[in-house]
Amino acid sequence: MNTHSKFHLSDESIRILCSFNGSHWRFATGEPLAEKPRHYFSWNDVVVATDRGEFRINTSLSESDFEGYAEEYAQLAVYPDSKGLAEAQANGHIYFQHAGEQITKVFVFRVGITQIIDGVPTWVYSADHAVIFGLTEGAVAVCKTGHHSAAIDLSFADSVETLELDGRAHEWDWENELGEEYNVVTELIQIGGISN
Repeated sequence: MNTHSKFHLSDESIRILCSFNGSHWRFATGEPLAEKPRHYFSWNDVVVATDRGEFRINTSLSESDFEGYAEEYAQLAVYPDSKGLAEAQANGHIYFQHAGEQITKVFVFRVGITQIIDGVPTWVYSADHAVIFGLTEGAVAVCKTGHHSAAIDLSFADSVETLELDGRAHEWDWENELGEEYNVVTELIQIGGISN
């Protein structure tokens, strides 16, 4: 195999997320998507507010050439600030679903894609695709809209199990040439939680 490329959250991003375990959800930012109830859209940043303060989940594009040519891939990161919150408040783009519920678990949704040519693995792409919060009576996902986009989808659900998570493997696995195939693995990795 030639290349293994990782776009995972940094240790610092994970530390920030875990520091909010046990806090109580207040709101998150985004713009409503009329065609998708309980889904909200944002370019680059979603600000999450809890009773312990705010943090920002960010997506930026980073260049890599693991496929044999230069391309941009979305990288998730978490920052301990509320950049963009004032603008979201001014535009009315703040949503209070599940306000007051406790964050009981934090997950990363990871996608691994291996390209296989004539039975031989050529590259592996592994990326953290979403940050998920399990709440006392619901769940929230902050998810990249694609592997090559800085857009973010914020969604609310009644449980972690009912969140709509799409690993976006079809960005590669379509119109394949003869002998070209893709193996896709998704993982829901718990990075933090509170004791009952």
